Amino acid sequence: MTELIRVLIAGDDLFAQESLTTLIDASNDLTCVGQVSTENEAAEFIDEGGVDVVILDADTPGMQGLEISRRALAQHPDVRILMLTSHECGHVVDDAVQLGVSGLLQKKTTRATVILDTVRMVHTGMIVFSPEPMEALRCHQHAEPALHGDLPELSTREAEVLNAVCGGLTNTEAAHQLYLSESSIKAYVTSLMRKFNVSTRVKLLLKARRLGFHQFTSSE
Repeated sequence: MTELIRVLIAGDDLFAQESLTTLIDASNDLTCVGQVSTENEAAEFIDEGGVDVVILDADTPGMQGLEISRRALAQHPDVRILMLTSHECGHVVDDAVQLGVSGLLQKKTTRATVILDTVRMVHTGMIVFSPEPMEALRCHQHAEPALHGDLPELSTREAEVLNAVCGGLTNTEAAHQLYLSESSIKAYVTSLMRKFNVSTRVKLLLKARRLGFHQFTSSE
């Protein structure tokens, strides 16, 4: 039997929590291991272990989403944090990326079923940001000074894969576009993260842009 993905829901919206819990319990691959409404409760629950993914409502009063994420990821790096927010502040999104948050979804426009699909994706190691936070992040990054330094030397294929990442394509979509296997795309992305000295796909995108990487068009 496949091991269930253990989900902790952290927030103060009781209706939203109950709705998510009902959907989770009705699934065959997820289980809700708890609901918490304060920062201390969330921290204690995560410290006890037994949590794979935290659905964290970053808008909850008195619950510092970034601080919870910082503490959780520092002490339990295998835990995935999926943040929900109604705010579109670029610096908040940037902080979340730098902390290593696995997902950030716009609360007002994301259906509960999409949240659960995202839980499954971040549990596999994917980084998932909905369009609104990503756009806020792009605007914030454009306002930031460019990084000093040169782009790493890239092969034509590496540049094509990086272009796909910067375009927001998934590995599956990039593989289809570039006529490569999905495992090849994963290998290229891993190599690119090593070349750019970053640890996540989102950080790769941001650093490439701040170093001056622009849309690449193959001459082949």
